[in-house]
Amino acid sequence: MADSWTSAKEEAVQKAYQFACHDLERGTYGACKREDDCGHFTVGRWVAHRAVCAKADLTPEEMAAKEAAYLAEHPEPAAKPAQ
Repeated sequence: MADSWTSAKEEAVQKAYQFACHDLERGTYGACKREDDCGHFTVGRWVAHRAVCAKADLTPEEMAAKEAAYLAEHPEPAAKPAQ
């Protein structure tokens, strides 16, 4: 797991993944593929996480700017508690 858009981009480039992402539930960053789901299992039940994904070819600054713009337009994802 990464701790910023910068390290998420580095992870995505290293793994040759299409996207870097920010898991809003856990506050972590990482690299992912289009088909990956963000979440975890709890007592045999899948709990989806809200996440913001950005193409790995963007700069970390562009990723952060796009995330900020998205969250400004959609404040509810950042405000909802984890299940």
